[in-house]
Amino acid sequence: MKLIIIYPDILKGANWSGYYYTGVGYISAAAKKAGHNVSLMHITCTPDQHEFMNMLNNIISPGNEALIAFSATTNMFGFVKLWASWIKKEYKNIIIVGGVHPTLNQEETISVEAIDAICIGEGEAPLVEFMDALENGRDITGIQNIWTKVNGKVCKNPGREKIKDLDTLPFPDRAIFDYKNLDREREGIGVFMASRGCPFNCSYCCNHAIMKSIGASKGYLRFRSVDNVIKEMKQVVQDYPFIKYMHFDDDILPMNKDWFKEFSDKYSKEISLPFECNIRPNLIDENTIKLLSHSGCRTLRIGLESGNSFIRNKILNRHLSEDEIVRASIICKDAGIRLYTFNMVGMPFEDMPARLDTIKLNARINSDEEQVSIFYPYEKTKLFDICMEQGLIRKKEVTDPFKDTSLSFNRIQRNQIIFTAYYFNLLVRNYKFYFKLPESLSKIIIKISDGLFSSRIIALTVFPTMNSFVRFLSKNKRLEEFARKVKHTILNSSTVTEE
Repeated sequence: MKLIIIYPDILKGANWSGYYYTGVGYISAAAKKAGHNVSLMHITCTPDQHEFMNMLNNIISPGNEALIAFSATTNMFGFVKLWASWIKKEYKNIIIVGGVHPTLNQEETISVEAIDAICIGEGEAPLVEFMDALENGRDITGIQNIWTKVNGKVCKNPGREKIKDLDTLPFPDRAIFDYKNLDREREGIGVFMASRGCPFNCSYCCNHAIMKSIGASKGYLRFRSVDNVIKEMKQVVQDYPFIKYMHFDDDILPMNKDWFKEFSDKYSKEISLPFECNIRPNLIDENTIKLLSHSGCRTLRIGLESGNSFIRNKILNRHLSEDEIVRASIICKDAGIRLYTFNMVGMPFEDMPARLDTIKLNARINSDEEQVSIFYPYEKTKLFDICMEQGLIRKKEVTDPFKDTSLSFNRIQRNQIIFTAYYFNLLVRNYKFYFKLPESLSKIIIKISDGLFSSRIIALTVFPTMNSFVRFLSKNKRLEEFARKVKHTILNSSTVTEE
């Protein structure tokens, strides 16, 4: 049977070619292993109906017994609903939706008229079972992890056990993508995952909601064997010799100390390419940093999220002190490892001084690179519930969490949030400079700067103009690419100056 995977991966930006998504790779690999044919529609820019149907018509024809499977995040679900309705106008093929959104929003997803089935949780085994049943004319309504809709009636099936041994899965399929032209891969970066799950319960993250949704609170975090991961990496380097740098997408790669010790030893001997990975600041200690450095880690990516202690610990449930974050940064710098931080703005109870705390903490730890996003309240998370209680939820679909807020803030707050997100990196560089000035002068300039950025008048007059300028650039690909290069040059030159 033929499987057509539609993966919406839309971000507004110059020269955007999309990400390699391990989840889609695993689904494709499992279907191929079971003897099915797989095609991928990796959509990276918004198509109109004619463009979308032309893409689909190139890989399907009337009467084709293909299963059409969407991979859906919450930010992309609006596209999924629209495109599914377009498909149903021309084809009678069954449409199934999997991914994070249907896992957390089961009733909403299955209620969409054009959607026939949803997959909840891990999809490799249930999707293969679903396809086998379709191909052989068997009943499709009793498959665990899958809800189906037949003649308007929804058949809700229980979940199945999570995959305990990840080594039993085939390596994720990369060939289904235009691999060498993807956003990271064209720069020689290969993306890998050695594990699934995260043991922490940050209030804004979907991990705790997924665990609750699929009933997998125990044993949710699983690691592949080190040998299995190394074998995949060797295969990828052989198949794609342009890959010279490794990016691990695991929530926390060095979570299991014994596993990571074995990995560090084997990776340094058998792969020996520079890499980057994610880690919590409180897990960075001298022993772990030695293993990271020994194995070739060049960049550690940490979730700072907020520099304000109340927001970080009481609202986001991070349980991280500022001392732990500063200590982690010192250990990284001493080991010669770059520090990349994840940050958010636009949370409930956050004001402009709290956002400035985030900027200042990045400046204090001398972060090498920062990513900032605007908080999005994903349903079923604890912070979504808080937003509901505060009356902040509004029906607004935001496809790009780097450009706008979906919460119901007043005009001053919204202008401040968007301004902080747009100019975050430059503001961090400014405060780094302020902190290096003589103490008396530094205090004066920081006080003036804080006052300006927190001013209601500035938020109503200056910020909208500056925000509009960024939006103007984003609508012109050539101008945006030029601005991106200028920004990159400025940030790199400031880093060199700091060193």
